[in-house]
Formats: sequence, C-alpha cells, structure tokens
Amino acid sequence: MDGKLWGRPPQNRMLKLSHKLLVSPMRGKNLIKITSVANYSSDIGAGGVVDRLLYNWMPSRLLKEKWSKMICIEGNIGVGKAAFAEALSTRFELKYYPCVDENYDLKRRRDVFNFITDEQLQWELSPESLAQRSMKGSIDYFCQTPDDWEHTTYLRYHMLSNRNYQYNDALAHLLHTGQGAAVVRHFYSDKVFAEAQKAMKWFVDKPEMRDQSGMAVHFYEKKAFHINQFFLPPQVILYLNMPAEEAYERVQQNGTSYEKQLPLEYFHRIEDAYIDNLAEAQRNGVNVIELNVSRLKTEDLLNDLDEVEELEVPFSKWQPTMTLDRSLRQTKRFNMEYNDRQMLNNNIYSPVECTWPPKWLTAQAAVEEKYHNFHEKGFHPTKDLLHVIKN
Repeated sequence: MDGKLWGRPPQNRMLKLSHKLLVSPMRGKNLIKITSVANYSSDIGAGGVVDRLLYNWMPSRLLKEKWSKMICIEGNIGVGKAAFAEALSTRFELKYYPCVDENYDLKRRRDVFNFITDEQLQWELSPESLAQRSMKGSIDYFCQTPDDWEHTTYLRYHMLSNRNYQYNDALAHLLHTGQGAAVVRHFYSDKVFAEAQKAMKWFVDKPEMRDQSGMAVHFYEKKAFHINQFFLPPQVILYLNMPAEEAYERVQQNGTSYEKQLPLEYFHRIEDAYIDNLAEAQRNGVNVIELNVSRLKTEDLLNDLDEVEELEVPFSKWQPTMTLDRSLRQTKRFNMEYNDRQMLNNNIYSPVECTWPPKWLTAQAAVEEKYHNFHEKGFHPTKDLLHVIKN
C-alpha cells in the first residue's frame, strides 16, 4: 500500500478478457464452495431481527454470494469507467459509488450519515459558503495549471482523504447489508496519480523549504500508511485496459474543456503507474481482471463476467479463517462511526495547510449561522426569553 513493495506484475497472473473470460489456473477443486444466502436489508421485514443478530455476529455469512464483493473499477482517464460501473451495478444489483470529487467529504455527511439537511448541503456546495470559499483544491484548476506545486500537493492530499472516506463507506455498506459495491477508483489506487504526477515533476519533495514544509511526497506516503486502518483490500479489481493514446483521443473528443488541456505524457505516466499498482494488489490477494474495452462492448464483457463461477481468489484476505468474523466486526464498527475515520484523516501533518484565518472569516461566520443554527454557548434562540433583545 505504501509503495515500498510495488513491482512489475507477472504477466501470466493477470486475468484477461479476449472474448470469453479466461479463468485463473488457481481456480478449481481447491476453491472453497459456499452456498448462497439472501442478502440482509436494513428493513426488518426483509431479514428479520434474528437474521440481523446472526449477521452482526458473523458478517462473513453476508458475503457468500458471488456479487457480494468489494469491486473496484480502474483505468486511465477517459476510458469509460463511470458508464461501465453503472452498467455493472444495474446488471448485478450492486451499490454504485462514482469517482469521488473535491466535495465528497461534505456530501457524505448528508448522503451516508444524514447529519445535515438537503438545504444545508446545498448551501455548503454553493460558492458563497464557508466550505467552498475555504476549499483550496480544484480538479479543474489542476487540469489547467498542474505545475502549481502548492495546489497540486494540497489536491493530492485532499483526494487521498476523500477516497479513504468513500472506501470506508462502501466497506461499511457491504458488511452491513451484504450488497456488493462497485467503486470507481478506490483508496489504494490514489497512489497511481501520485506516482504519475511525481514522474511529471508536478508533485515532488522540496527539501530546501524550511521546517519540512516542502516534503510533499514524504508526508503523502506517511498519510497513506496512517489512514490505511480498519480496511481490507477489495476482492476484485476490474481494470479497463485501453492504450494511453486512445484514452487521450477520447478525452479530446468527449472530455471537459479542462481535461483536454492535460498532456498525452500524463496519460502514459498513469498507464505505467497502474502496472505497479495492480501488481501490488495481486500480491495482497486481489483478483485483478483486465478488460479490453477497446475491442469489446460493455454487454459482452458483462456476459463474460456473469459466466465466471467465483470472483474471489483462494489466497484472498477475505477467505474464511478463525479470526475473519472478528476482524469484520471490528472493521464494520469502526467504519460506521463518522468521527473515528474523520479523526484518523485529520491527525496527520499536511505541508501546505493554511495556519492563519483569512480576513473574510469573521463576516462569513455570520452567514453560516443562518444555515447551521449556530449560537453562542449557553444561549438557545428558541428557549432564551432575552433572544429578542440579543438579536
């Protein structure tokens, strides 16, 4: 995960789809056969209290179905990951998680934990809100000026945290409901972009800066290692393979005006970084399946995947052991707590974080009170009889 073990993947181990899926030679008689159980729904009528108690104690029983898996869709920019993941989710009834953006940490407060209302979320996503005015990272701005070292560094850290949050939420959903998750790019593949940007000289260490404030890559690796807690690697990675040149041409035809400004060399760097990333995933027991999206249609690829008997490899970290259910219970408990993951992400040094309040912060605070019902300590506007005078 931290990049120290990454190497070139053995070419004969990566599963490929030509027209029919080639099954790994490790599959067969030694693979543990498991029977199918109905997925648990949070509705009592679907699973019942008894089933809920059983699944809380033995989460592994929820994962016995073929598609009750953590499935991550990877690939270069512009290869069609979102469309493929949506089709995969619809076909096999998976929970779809699109590629995270800069605001996922805000959206999950409403979509996952229901901490804020729709109106509050809408305000936080508006340009006038404190959350947006203090946002120091933008993917669109990165596409235009990737050599802005401070911005690129901050964006890399921010996206690593957001992918950590999304992987946390997808894993919790899988362990609580048994419904498989289709995640477009995941926490462990964020390093692909860090390596590609490092190769482009956009994301590098600057040891000449004082107090280690320029050690961007060094602290990125420390952060990635630190927040990789209460996780299991995905069971399956579907790598949408397409030559970098073809992906670049697709972006020029169908991409946003900002994406079109990225150079072809960056696509090649991403392609190279994926080789090492997928090799490390295989060493961690992930079933990496390479899909040739240049030649085959999505429907053909889905049909081939449907014909595969099992998606998990025998040496996966998800395979039944004496301690698997205990590990899954601990993982589920941690990932369903908002503050635990939040504190884990915030408890690491970031070289380019601002340490002083901007001048507009005082005026902005008054605007935030309107949407979040902030009030002075010891004073509540609906209970204090003097609220008319104080206002």
